[in-house]
Amino acid sequence: MAHWARSGAQVPSVTVEPMSNDPLSIVNASGFAFQLSLTELVRASAHKHQWDVTTTEHGWQDGATPRFIDFVLSRSWVRLVVECKRPQSANWVFLVPDPKRRRRAEPSASFRALYLRNHDTKDGTVGVCGLTNMHQWPVSWESAHCALLGHAKGERPMLDRLAAELVRSAEAVAAQSWGLDSLRQVRGYNAPVPVVSGYLPVIVTTAQLRVCRFDPEVVPLDTGHLPADGAEFEVVPYVRYRKSFDAPTIAHGDQRHDIGELEAAAQRSVVVVNALHFIDWLTQFEIRIVPYR
Repeated sequence: MAHWARSGAQVPSVTVEPMSNDPLSIVNASGFAFQLSLTELVRASAHKHQWDVTTTEHGWQDGATPRFIDFVLSRSWVRLVVECKRPQSANWVFLVPDPKRRRRAEPSASFRALYLRNHDTKDGTVGVCGLTNMHQWPVSWESAHCALLGHAKGERPMLDRLAAELVRSAEAVAAQSWGLDSLRQVRGYNAPVPVVSGYLPVIVTTAQLRVCRFDPEVVPLDTGHLPADGAEFEVVPYVRYRKSFDAPTIAHGDQRHDIGELEAAAQRSVVVVNALHFIDWLTQFEIRIVPYR
């Protein structure tokens, strides 16, 4: 027990409980058992959903920092970049504004994710990578705000930090895929570079997912608190979390006219799935590219 004093004032002592040295406690604290259990469950149920566990503990570089993706699933042209999360907070509450005087909120199939495709030029086939609008089923509620227990004001929410790293990891997998396919062409394979693939970030969690629908006009400006009779809470199996997780950037030749368009173009979707419903979500999964108009 330590006592710290500054300027003659003694700060109350704090007792820190030592971490248990029990092997089972150490394993459970790591979260690896949860990750391995999900991976094995996907493999065992592959006859239902046709997803292949392509890689586990997949390495990528975040600047100078080595990081690892829990696992990547593949089916047809789609790659799911999956992060397993077993938080201490039992509830993740996603806010969905549902104004009564405008268009009401409803579950959506809209999804914005990274898409890598072939593009033929006079110099040959090149890979073009960018964010693309998609429709992804099953439909779910979409939100840009998640309230978690212990989230302090002014602090970036834990889910935002996690999602930002996850979308960067999806970009890393896309870059690795393009590099491999380019190498195949250099080595003289007769087949064209098979670059047509989408990369969807997915968080699988033990947390209970709830949606809070409310009319923003019922929130009094003197307190800023949502009244008890002004909210509808619903437990959901999965939800789409959408925003620009990193700062929007301006590319050379960008045709966007204002920062609103820039922000909208930078948005990404992340699927958040409760672990108990993950296999069901995989089984129902469908996706298609929204045609450009």
